[in-house]
Amino acid sequence: MNTLVSFFKSFGVNSLISRRSIFLLTEFNCLDNSELGQKTSRYRKPYLIGFYRKRRTADIGDIIRVAVKGKPCKALVVTTRKQKQDMIPRYDRNNIVLLDDNLVPLGGKIKGPISTELRKYKEKYPKVFPQIKKYV
Repeated sequence: MNTLVSFFKSFGVNSLISRRSIFLLTEFNCLDNSELGQKTSRYRKPYLIGFYRKRRTADIGDIIRVAVKGKPCKALVVTTRKQKQDMIPRYDRNNIVLLDDNLVPLGGKIKGPISTELRKYKEKYPKVFPQIKKYV
């Protein structure tokens, strides 16, 4: 068993999997134009601090808890680096949209392309979808 693990580690499989999965302390890019989501050199990117379900990974359409500029906030995962099925695109970055406690986006616009897989959750997050301009 040890030889099998060392074989996969020699090809860098562990580092490849960890970059593409979403787990605790994973950093995200914020796609909305909220004040909290703006990039600054003083603070680090929004990062994952908790889940709202039992499974400890996140997929597109999940609500997660992130720390943004030192404050905890809810967020909706809209694109991921994690490889899915054949017809679902894999993105370069993990992206989120910041939400308040009533699942209403903090920003007024959502910039960047969003996965069409997110349309399944239209009735779950009705306030998010009128702000999305591009689907991929």
